[in-house]
Amino acid sequence: MRWNPSLVRATLAGHSLLGLAFGALIYQVCLTGTLSVFATEFRRWEQPAAPHVTAVSPEGYANAAALALEQPGGAAGGRVMLVGPKPDLPRFEIRLPESAGGGYADDSGKVAEPVHTPWIDFVVHLHDDLHIPYPWGSLIVGLSGAVLLALIVTGICAHSRIFRDAFHLRRGGSERLSEADLHNRMSVWALPFHIAVALTGTILALVWIVAPVLLPLGYDGDMRRALTELVGPQPQARETAQAPLPDIAALIHHVEAEHAPAKVNFVDIGQAGTAGQLIKLIATAPGDLARGEEYYFAADGRFIGSGGYAKGPAAKQMIGALTPLHFGTFGGFTTRLIYGILGLVLCGICVTGVNIWLIRQRSLGRGSETWTRVWTAVVWGQPAALCFAATGAYIGASSLPVLYVMFTVLSIITSTIIPPQRLKQFLIGSTSVALLSAITANAFTHGLFPADPIAIAVNVILAMAALGFGWTARHTSSE
Repeated sequence: MRWNPSLVRATLAGHSLLGLAFGALIYQVCLTGTLSVFATEFRRWEQPAAPHVTAVSPEGYANAAALALEQPGGAAGGRVMLVGPKPDLPRFEIRLPESAGGGYADDSGKVAEPVHTPWIDFVVHLHDDLHIPYPWGSLIVGLSGAVLLALIVTGICAHSRIFRDAFHLRRGGSERLSEADLHNRMSVWALPFHIAVALTGTILALVWIVAPVLLPLGYDGDMRRALTELVGPQPQARETAQAPLPDIAALIHHVEAEHAPAKVNFVDIGQAGTAGQLIKLIATAPGDLARGEEYYFAADGRFIGSGGYAKGPAAKQMIGALTPLHFGTFGGFTTRLIYGILGLVLCGICVTGVNIWLIRQRSLGRGSETWTRVWTAVVWGQPAALCFAATGAYIGASSLPVLYVMFTVLSIITSTIIPPQRLKQFLIGSTSVALLSAITANAFTHGLFPADPIAIAVNVILAMAALGFGWTARHTSSE
């Protein structure tokens, strides 16, 4: 590619400015997003004794719905969601209004214990909206995705030889050239992934902020019709008159027979047990990128329509593919593992990008030790803060966001006390200690050999990561 020199200078300046302004935010979103890819494994790690359910019969879903309406505290008239098991998460979860309880159930729908996975819920929430009230948190996360897209475009425009030098990696020489080569090579090697994740993440974060504003414009102000087109049939005006549930088992049998080999794995009942109840069944979509197809039924069991995410219009199919594409859930554990590795690569791109600027400033005599310290604290303090938050979840810390912020702030304060050449070593060592403390807390709570083998596997992987961080810390003392 041959870019105009003035275009290269302008885009490089814009690339640097955006990276400096949003580098820490993008790094945090990428780090928590990488962990969120393995949310199912961490849920099993946090709660390994929950009932192991690999399949639920249509009668099991029907029984679970009936039991939910019998719960004292207000399940009737509220929303009842029955989340079936998946290959990577063999759990049957009953979600009810907060006052009515809910939790993990056996295959008959009887709740055995409440869901208690505070740490991974905290991490996913942090990735989605930074624990900031709607819509501001989602808006900030969406903005970070849009900036990441802009960084990708300006990065390509600023380097006319970016593809020609895709395998040109200079290590051991100039620190700036080494960092620049590493930054550029990681950017090029995983470019399709970066674009896909940034684009889908931006849309997922902003769609429910932008949609209420823009949708009515295309439907003459009819928001109900707009939402029906976008996400499916909407409940009628709130009803209070009681009504029996339709035959949930028969509805599931019908969907699975009509759309074999699809299997229903999610039942959502709005205004459950009233004359206005709306039943949504979500079935798998084998061989399709969409996370599933939705089928809607009225209170009397009459079929209303489908969502169209698997076989509907192209726009609906694109909507249905957003979440699988963003989190890598369309191809099993192997795909998610690749997503996890590429997520770490994206974190590395954020780190090296700011490092390049800091090194350049030092070479020009304008280096700032303060900003170098702060950036080191941000990069290496975040993993430590997240791991210490995991320990806090086991010892009953009441607010993981507060605990996380506290450790992040402590990392930055520490950067003003510890000598620069020892700061990175200290923070990497702290991450190693934090991982070991989380493993110890898990073993103390659930035993060395918990019921779920995935929990054992996670502990082994975390132990290996702790050893890796410890080894790295030991060999960074002279940096």
